[in-house]
Amino acid sequence: MSDDLAPGEPVRHQSGVEEEDQARRVAAAWQRIEAWLREHAPASYATLQPGASEEALAVLERDLGARVPKQLRTLWQLCEGAAAGEGSAFMLGNWALMRLSRVSKTHRLHIELQQDREEDEEYEPEEDVFWQPGWVPFSSFAVDDETYGLYLDGDTGEVRKWEESNEEHDSVADSLAAYLERMADGLEYPAPPPAGAGLLRGAALLWGVPVLDADAEVWEPLSG
Repeated sequence: MSDDLAPGEPVRHQSGVEEEDQARRVAAAWQRIEAWLREHAPASYATLQPGASEEALAVLERDLGARVPKQLRTLWQLCEGAAAGEGSAFMLGNWALMRLSRVSKTHRLHIELQQDREEDEEYEPEEDVFWQPGWVPFSSFAVDDETYGLYLDGDTGEVRKWEESNEEHDSVADSLAAYLERMADGLEYPAPPPAGAGLLRGAALLWGVPVLDADAEVWEPLSG
């Protein structure tokens, strides 16, 4: 799928069969990730929260004013985000899983920013799309951050990145399932440094290579 959004063009919606298949893949990939964290990165594993209840997901949908995509519903039923603390930004790309309350707050903030844009006299509906109701955030720079992170497009199933300016909407993966599978593969079959992940302080998972000398002293590259 192209990295460029085309707000004026028809959107290809996922079929129910596609959604179900991707949901199964999400569950399988997450189980691999959770098992790896439990064994190799206990500091990151300790931040994982229990799965969300159907009631909590129903409340979230009311807050969003939009349906929670099946892929995200499956993930959140297994793990309702991460707690703040050392090792919480363990997702591929060093993102942190947001709790549902933060998801709701971030979505509402971006919808309000979109509404502000629409009130501008120079607003161009074909170009100035800042946020849409069906875009559901799930990861951010930190568990309590709202400045940039990843969201799932509820129409296409694609994972994209948002930033404060939110002009580009760069594509990260064709689906949440693909994103999690890439992460699980990177953990179980790591590439040699500097392409692989590293274990840093307190057995917390980080991706990439250390930037600070102090981190480099305690950095342990993954091995296959």
